[in-house]
Amino acid sequence: MERLSRKVGKVRLAMWSYLEDNSFMSLLLATIKKIGRKEELGYGGHGPEGTISTSFKIKKSFFPVRNTQVVSLVDSILLITMAKSSFKLEHPLERRQAEAARIREKYPDRIPVIVEKAERTDIPDIDKKKYLVPADLTVGQFVYVVRKRIKLSAEKAIFIFVRNVLPPTAAMMSAIYEENKDEDGFLYMTYSGENTFGLL
Repeated sequence: MERLSRKVGKVRLAMWSYLEDNSFMSLLLATIKKIGRKEELGYGGHGPEGTISTSFKIKKSFFPVRNTQVVSLVDSILLITMAKSSFKLEHPLERRQAEAARIREKYPDRIPVIVEKAERTDIPDIDKKKYLVPADLTVGQFVYVVRKRIKLSAEKAIFIFVRNVLPPTAAMMSAIYEENKDEDGFLYMTYSGENTFGLL
């Protein structure tokens, strides 16, 4: 990780200035290990505030595979990890922390959850991002709630990620919250119509 970071210091700073953790870099490095050597990367600029542009490329000359194949693999990661939560962009950390604390104090048997759609997926938008979820609800039951909320037809697939990982459907939301809650006190979940990480 550090070896890669030193070689691409400018890119590292650009990404880390927009992301609150190194999940993108970790996933990118894991992908690179599968397809080639850890070498210099190229960066095509940044998108709107809080995001990393999809023009992020791995330099063609450094890998023994076609550039389009490399970019396809990286894009599969970007679908979930490239964007900082829009909820986080709209509300400063202190305000989010205060709100989550109030919710937990008033409703100790409920979990404050933020649900957002992944980038570049054709699944319908969700009209409400903030949910107070019963602690004893399972992930599978909550996926059903999201499916109904976006009016997704039965033949369409939906996948919900927590920190870029598909949680077990039988897991309790309370357990997922305790293991994955953000520093602001909310649990962030991202939904997509594709099982993005099936490519890795």
